[in-house]
Amino acid sequence: MKVSVCIAVKNCSNFIKDSLFSILNQDFKEDWEILLGDDLSSDGTIDVVVDTLKYIGGKIPVRFYKSDRNIGCGLRRNCLVNVSFGDYVAIADGDDIYPHKRISEQYSIASSDSGIFALSGSCNVIDEFGKSISHIRKENMTDREILYA
Repeated sequence: MKVSVCIAVKNCSNFIKDSLFSILNQDFKEDWEILLGDDLSSDGTIDVVVDTLKYIGGKIPVRFYKSDRNIGCGLRRNCLVNVSFGDYVAIADGDDIYPHKRISEQYSIASSDSGIFALSGSCNVIDEFGKSISHIRKENMTDREILYA
């Protein structure tokens, strides 16, 4: 398994379907998987995930973990990483939209240099209606900035 995409979700029913489709529509053609971990959503997120997974019908391996307790998306994400099979891990939240080539470009960079510890990218911050309200891009971060971001 080359890449595991770990997605922590909580109360993101308005965004999770678009997020999943942005990840499923990647141009990456290697062996990869998606892991979803729900952190006790109460807004129908689980139903949207289940319906979306039925629609995609096993195009790539997807594992969905539902929880009976809230531990926070950070710990939920760590749980997903612990059970992932990928040589590399991509992190997403349930409201993230991946650009079409994100996984392939980052995989190409990471697999070409064994000294690379982490990769990141820019992001557009959106409001509850999906409208972009700001853009965040930080280049050439120091080790300290990476560790404490």
